[in-house]
Amino acid sequence: MKTQLALIFLLWQMAISNASGQVSSAPPVSPVPAEGAPPPSNYPPGPVEMIAPPTMVNPPPPPPSYSEPLPPPTPIIWRPPNMAGPQCGWLETDFLLWWTRSMPNPTPLATNGSLADSSPGAFGQPGTTAVLLGKQNVNFGPSGGFRIAGGDWFGNEQRWGLEGSFFFLAEQIVRQKISSDDFGNPGIYRPVNDVAFGESSLFVALPGMAAGFISVSSASELLGVEFNGLYRIVQASNWNLSAVGGFRFLDLSEHSNIETITNDFAGVLTGPNNQVEVPGSTLSVFDGFHTSNQFYGGQIGFQTTAAFGSGWYITGRAILGLGDTVQNISITGNTVQFQPGIGVTTAPAGGLTTAGNIGHFSHDAFSVVPEAQLKIGYQLGRVVNLFVGYNFLYWSNVVRPGTAITRNIDFQGIPTSSIYNPGVPPQAPPPPSFVNTGFWAQGINLGILFTF
Repeated sequence: MKTQLALIFLLWQMAISNASGQVSSAPPVSPVPAEGAPPPSNYPPGPVEMIAPPTMVNPPPPPPSYSEPLPPPTPIIWRPPNMAGPQCGWLETDFLLWWTRSMPNPTPLATNGSLADSSPGAFGQPGTTAVLLGKQNVNFGPSGGFRIAGGDWFGNEQRWGLEGSFFFLAEQIVRQKISSDDFGNPGIYRPVNDVAFGESSLFVALPGMAAGFISVSSASELLGVEFNGLYRIVQASNWNLSAVGGFRFLDLSEHSNIETITNDFAGVLTGPNNQVEVPGSTLSVFDGFHTSNQFYGGQIGFQTTAAFGSGWYITGRAILGLGDTVQNISITGNTVQFQPGIGVTTAPAGGLTTAGNIGHFSHDAFSVVPEAQLKIGYQLGRVVNLFVGYNFLYWSNVVRPGTAITRNIDFQGIPTSSIYNPGVPPQAPPPPSFVNTGFWAQGINLGILFTF
């Protein structure tokens, strides 16, 4: 009965709200009187049933506010790859600053002298007191160059690889010159040893009679190519060891050129025509000595790389080449005379070069070529590395131009002598002998290495 009364009361309230034009989304619930209390005045008469209040549900949390700053992302720390670990391909280019062994030149080329001597400038004469040129090594100093190298590892374990490299040292030139003044002071002479007359000399400058100079130009150039196979013997976490073997080519090209120019302003010297020159004549004498050495051989060695720190690594290599060196000596010479009013006269011989030694000569010699390399590098990124290194290369049994020069001559083959006779083969100088000597090159490498 109480439930029926409550339902009738609720319907009555809804009818009143609709009649007044108001819409209520939820009918109001009047407070329920406590048990035993009299019902409110708006309740209809009769018993009232107690109604429990609805269960309260916590509202869902509000959505996050995107106006607040997001937390910073976790930083990603780049760690360079291990240069001592398995690698694929690489390409490097180096700037070279190397020094080479000085060029030997044991032959005296110019002396001083006195006109009071029977043979001015000749050895053994009282007035010959100093060697002005020659009889000392030619020091070239540092030489710039470059090297390009590259290679690749292949196979599932990257145990096998191939590499190739090319390096070039630019030509180094040293020029030496001794000159007189316009009146021929001081006197300059070329000491020679004639097969018939013994110690004598050739005139370059004579005080009061002829002015002149003598110059010596020495040059050296080196390049090399190699191709190697690689086999990785040991591959640890921070270091490796590889065997290296392949083919090497080296080329050393050098020359020593001697030139004299004499202005015979008094007309006292003899030219290629065996006659005394007219005053104001000019004599130009040239002697050229050129050598080249080409090494062809195999080589074998080892290479190791160790990584340390963060991005640092060190690489060392030791390799030994064995093979043949083709030695070449080329000798040229000429004399050019200009006489005012007469013209130019030439002769195919110089002061130390005649028909006896002018020409091209070749010889073969066995050579040993060891090389050592050491470099330390740092990785700037996953691809780019910078390094600095040291390189030492030795080459046994090469010929050099200074050892091909001799002052032993035959005056019959010298155009500036008074007994020049081109129709008679001179007895000296003979064909050059191949004097073997060692050669080395060493220096600093600065480079950039790309790995991929």
